Amino acid sequence: MMDSSAIMWFRFRVPLRRPLTVGGQTLSFRECLVVRLMSDDGAAGWGEAAPLPGFHGWCTIEELIEHAHNAGKSFDASRLLVSPPSVRFAMSSAEAWLLHDSQTDTADVSREVKATLLINRDNHSLESLQQAMKYSCIKVKVGSDPVADATFVRELRDAIGPEPKLRADANRRWNLNQAIEFGQAVGNEMLEFLEEPCDNPDNFEVLRNETGLRIAADESVQDAGDSSAIERILDVSDYLVIKPTMIGSLDRCRELAQRAYSRGAGVVVSSAYETGVGMRGLLLLILSLKGTDPAPGLGTYNLIADDILESRLPIQGSSFDLQSALRHVNVDTASLERIA
Repeated sequence: MMDSSAIMWFRFRVPLRRPLTVGGQTLSFRECLVVRLMSDDGAAGWGEAAPLPGFHGWCTIEELIEHAHNAGKSFDASRLLVSPPSVRFAMSSAEAWLLHDSQTDTADVSREVKATLLINRDNHSLESLQQAMKYSCIKVKVGSDPVADATFVRELRDAIGPEPKLRADANRRWNLNQAIEFGQAVGNEMLEFLEEPCDNPDNFEVLRNETGLRIAADESVQDAGDSSAIERILDVSDYLVIKPTMIGSLDRCRELAQRAYSRGAGVVVSSAYETGVGMRGLLLLILSLKGTDPAPGLGTYNLIADDILESRLPIQGSSFDLQSALRHVNVDTASLERIA
């Protein structure tokens, strides 16, 4: 158990490049917490707790601070079990940060990771399409009119050519009939997968049978209350999207990934508008998983205007080297406010 004097929480606030509407709220900034763990030799490990409105584990900044105080009194697993998933992710990320940085041999870390660009149909531009040409994977936010969304996806494919993989994410905004309409209009060869297409995961199998689309489960994974619920999700999904901020510790994320692998499903590690501190936790998770997973969904990092790292992580473009992205990461402590 780590002594409480080695655990310190900080509050931060960073602007977004454009307003983000999520969970019935419109955000112009992210106001969250980071934790710092100090080792006996003076090294620091960092983790980020950044819950997102409308998603599993959401709480206000005041509630988050209270949870952080409770979790930070000692590195006690029993306390962490009752903490929001974002706090559990933060604490485990800080541990992983310390462990990784204490290892001098990183020869086996080098790995090319494909990057994903996030495009919203409602605010795309010629510039975003030109940027898309640099990426090997593109994720499109859909979920409004299924015919208009399908038309946009086809036009995007025509604009960028055959090479980049395309994903679509409806965030549960459609019913089954709307999802089928979209799938039939797009065709099953256009998309790598369709993420959370409809409001009931029990309909995923019907949708697959009607359209041939491959399905990715995201919110359904977060909402699954027990092991049997996860198995039911795996029965009807081709991919699991793992968002640690909404799921919890890195160990829990790895456990879910192994269950997906055992069923032949792919794993997509995904961000949720975290800063570079949280993103490094995601990279450490990716490092611990299979090197053959699909491109992770890290595109939300592009919406963070000012990072709390001294230098932003180099994870843009078609792909990035995992070893380089994990190297020489320093937190800008001047941008943080210690909480009592």
